[in-house]
Amino acid sequence: MRVFSTKVAIAFLIFFIITPFLYAQKNIEIIFDSSGSMNESIQGKKKIDIAKEVFQDFIQDIPENINLGLRIYGHRFPKDCTDTKLVIPIGIVNKEDFLSKIRGLKPTGMTPIALSLEEAGKDFEGLAGENTIVLISDGEETCEGAPCSVADDLAKSGIKVKIHTVGFALASESAKEQLECIALISGGKYFDAKDADGLKKSLEAIKEITTTKIKIKLDLATINFKYPPKAPLAIEIFDPETNEKIESLDPHLPPRLAASLPPGEYKFKLYPFSTNVSLSLVTYDKKFYDFRLDAGEDKTIYFGEIKIDLKMKVAIGKTEKFEIYDLTSGEKIATASISSIGGSTRRFIVLPGRYKIVKTSGYKGKPHDIVPEVEVKALEVVELEIE
Repeated sequence: MRVFSTKVAIAFLIFFIITPFLYAQKNIEIIFDSSGSMNESIQGKKKIDIAKEVFQDFIQDIPENINLGLRIYGHRFPKDCTDTKLVIPIGIVNKEDFLSKIRGLKPTGMTPIALSLEEAGKDFEGLAGENTIVLISDGEETCEGAPCSVADDLAKSGIKVKIHTVGFALASESAKEQLECIALISGGKYFDAKDADGLKKSLEAIKEITTTKIKIKLDLATINFKYPPKAPLAIEIFDPETNEKIESLDPHLPPRLAASLPPGEYKFKLYPFSTNVSLSLVTYDKKFYDFRLDAGEDKTIYFGEIKIDLKMKVAIGKTEKFEIYDLTSGEKIATASISSIGGSTRRFIVLPGRYKIVKTSGYKGKPHDIVPEVEVKALEVVELEIE
């Protein structure tokens, strides 16, 4: 079988096939943070007042054919982790009603992001079309929930919701990482808004990608690659029979690479992002992974990560070598060396599964297992300290 490149396939379909454009109904729910921290000030103004002003323009520009809903958390009770409420069900936009609800907010309570996402999933039940959540928060979960896990469940559920997140004047890196994870794992995007201008630009960008996207009725399929945050990865896709390279996915893109391809059999190989030292000093011994795409399919391949941190000091001129083996197939997946230069951390991007780590240096030069078994789950980072 011979497959065509994405550009050729699309060009052929556009120029030689008369196909109608299909506009999917857009269903969007905004989850708005009205927790107590929104009373804090930046640029001489309370964050809540800045958000109210920015939303005035954002809502006025929403197209009339968009179904829009509003859920708010932290707006009624202090120290109440169940304080989340759908104040406007998803439907035709009543802009004045929407803005009235926003203008009347008084930041009060906690930040139950996980519960709000879980309840938001129910808000989409019975709606046809493309479902999107836009979460605006100035902080991380404060109610012991697991927002990233809930986002993963929503993305895999029947409603197939995508979540875009906006971190507004965040005070911690952990809050940013949590919001990034929510967006990443659901196929959405994260936007960092440090001030009023940043919030305005973030919402404008979200409006653009959520209200103007068109679906074209083409018989293509989509392959997505998702891996843990801050572990950039490059991927190349090949025809398994001719070894012709079909796609080279840009490692500068966010950690969700995707390609549209005609249905068929393919194989891919991965290699680390060359400017990241802890990744670039890893060699992937398993060259190819096979996959198949059916017409119209939207397939996702998930990766996890094994992160080795060598605590022992490596003498000048010496090298410590490590290999990763798949316990199911017995195949060697990757190799890495650690010397006195180049840092003591190595990061291996792998498919979910069970692995062992073999040290091939030292111990009289004989290979020996230093980690007999480690399980890696999708989008999980397993950190190992080796003495």
